[in-house]
Amino acid sequence: MTSQAAPFETRFAQTVSGRRPRRHGGPWRRAWLVLAGVAGICSAQVETTEVRIEVGSGVTVVEASYRVRGEPVSFRARRFPGQELRVLTEGIELHQRDALAWFEAGGTVELRYAVRGARQRVPLFVPDAPVAGPVAIRIHGLGAGRELRDGFPRLEPAADGALEARPSDLPSFVRLPPRRGGLSVHRLAEAAVVLLVLLATGIWVLRRRRAE
Repeated sequence: MTSQAAPFETRFAQTVSGRRPRRHGGPWRRAWLVLAGVAGICSAQVETTEVRIEVGSGVTVVEASYRVRGEPVSFRARRFPGQELRVLTEGIELHQRDALAWFEAGGTVELRYAVRGARQRVPLFVPDAPVAGPVAIRIHGLGAGRELRDGFPRLEPAADGALEARPSDLPSFVRLPPRRGGLSVHRLAEAAVVLLVLLATGIWVLRRRRAE
């Protein structure tokens, strides 16, 4: 006599509770663990973020404030070629591997770190959680005469001489604007466009001559 199959609801409950054999509960259990992990990540949220960048002659010092609500989260930053990162805040253990730097923290995080070497792009530590509050970035020490359109995110001069940006989300780096008259991103792009047009025109003329 063959046994009747249990209703789907009963089989699902048995699968989640672990009373089913492993060959039936494996996929369900893995999915359950994945959902639990996603729920844990989503429970954390960064409410406010403030970043202050002080540009010096040989080192750039970054001060960043985060307010994490929920479980501790990981903060990650990309170290660009020719750069060295060193955390100045006590109690924060920084891990570095290849071009990645990271640490884990929760609650109110007051981070201070130094960037030595190449400083055109200043890396910022971005949390592995949604940033719900406002983001404020201020840059000091650059002085006047900068090509602000070549900075990232969009920078505006402040009354105290600093540059400030209020992006909708926390970027992974800040590109410092170069001095006016120097080699900028926009000038390089314009030169590349002109070069491509001249090259395309030369190829077209050469083909026409060969066709004749």
